[in-house]
Amino acid sequence: MPLVKLQSEKETGNIEYKIRLCNDTEDKINQLGTQMLYRLYQGNGYVIYYLGVCDNGDVIGIFENDLDNSFSLLKKVSNKIGAELINFIKINVDGTDKFYMKVILKKNLDLSLINLNEDEC
Repeated sequence: MPLVKLQSEKETGNIEYKIRLCNDTEDKINQLGTQMLYRLYQGNGYVIYYLGVCDNGDVIGIFENDLDNSFSLLKKVSNKIGAELINFIKINVDGTDKFYMKVILKKNLDLSLINLNEDEC
């Protein structure tokens, strides 16, 4: 049983949980970039990622090396889509040699391209 539990991840909103990111193929980076853009639009330009956290909100943590690699890949994805790293914090899972991380990113979004008038579709 995890020592820390967050709310379960929702399909909508600007919060995304990842246990770890380890696949840096171009296809995976593109997929993660699309997901990041979706979360950014949901958060009006802001997204919060939790690394070392399951979709159900269990904070299981991962070893520091895996966390650092996941964070590097997340930064690579954010750079690709033009998102800016605002803040991050690495947190030790009490009584273990595992960590989780909260990462906040932002991107200026051009919402003027979205047609809100259904009559003009």
